[in-house]
Amino acid sequence: MNFGLICATLKEANVIIKDRRIRFGPKIQGYCFGKIEFEHFNIIIAISNIGPENAAKCCSLLIKYFSVDCVVNFGTCGAIDPTIEKGSVIIPDQLVFMGSGKQIIGSAKLTNKAQQILQSYFTTSKCERDCRSAVVLERTLASSTVFIASNQKQSMIRLGLVAVDMESFALAVTCSQHHGVPIAIIKVVVDTYGTNTNDFEDYLIEESSVLNDYGELPREVVWRCLDMLSDGCFHEK
Repeated sequence: MNFGLICATLKEANVIIKDRRIRFGPKIQGYCFGKIEFEHFNIIIAISNIGPENAAKCCSLLIKYFSVDCVVNFGTCGAIDPTIEKGSVIIPDQLVFMGSGKQIIGSAKLTNKAQQILQSYFTTSKCERDCRSAVVLERTLASSTVFIASNQKQSMIRLGLVAVDMESFALAVTCSQHHGVPIAIIKVVVDTYGTNTNDFEDYLIEESSVLNDYGELPREVVWRCLDMLSDGCFHEK
């Protein structure tokens, strides 16, 4: 059994893998892939780089070259909903794609097995350390081709979106195009409605701080997802 863990940056991947060393092989078409072997399965780490085009290309290669049974995407996002706090984990059930004018030009419902299992777990159970209150379920996550600054998010509240990133929609569409490979999407909130993150460099600085301070919760969520998807085989962490 092969699980694919795709992240835009190595910094994000390291949050999930933590102290376990990733052994990267030769790049494939410019993208980095590494493997962590366990007794009954493998995790293939894919670093897509930022943006929807990179995400789609890297995900296609991950599926083609490594025959993954499921893809798990972990990354960061910026909150649009003013009630969402920094460090919250977003597990969406719907995705939309934003055009350059901030209008919605595409949508996709996350109805695959991986996302449904994850949604069901947090709907009916408590995760360790009572983190359930910090997990946001059954909301719509937007993806954009460009970075959305704090002042731009204020005009997007009326759309009913929970947060925005740059890769999720492209990854979900790519998995759907490859015979419906299941994908679970898990995002941690870096900047909130009230922050002044108005350029991508500011976002990256804030991202490092959030991943360092709040990384334990998303790491637990990702491993819980892998636990359930592996049907009890995923014990070595």
